[in-house]
Amino acid sequence: MGSASDEPVVQATIETLEQMGIDYEARVMSAHRTPE
Repeated sequence: MGSASDEPVVQATIETLEQMGIDYEARVMSAHRTPE
């Protein structure tokens, strides 16, 4: 996700992954900033 406000957009995907028992890691990352 590019920002925390994007979470509703990916919520359906998160629910599907959980239903299928697939491990995942959701991160909020910006392509326009240098990582710390």
